[in-house]
Amino acid sequence: MALLGYTFNALGNQAGALQWLKGLSPYDWVFGPAPLLHGFSTGAGAGMAAVLALCGILVLVAVVGLSRRDVGR
Repeated sequence: MALLGYTFNALGNQAGALQWLKGLSPYDWVFGPAPLLHGFSTGAGAGMAAVLALCGILVLVAVVGLSRRDVGR
């Protein structure tokens, strides 16, 4: 996820035709509104909440997937 997000962000910053990829990057969700400059009222809080929710979902999927494995039983 981190590598894919970084790749989308890097390609979106480098090529104008690929600017739409930047919107798919979690880095842009959090740091796009410049929270250090403008505070969290500009949408950075929503981006951070989206990233945290996505991480929670991925952890839940991993826990459920690993609990169904038949290793050592």
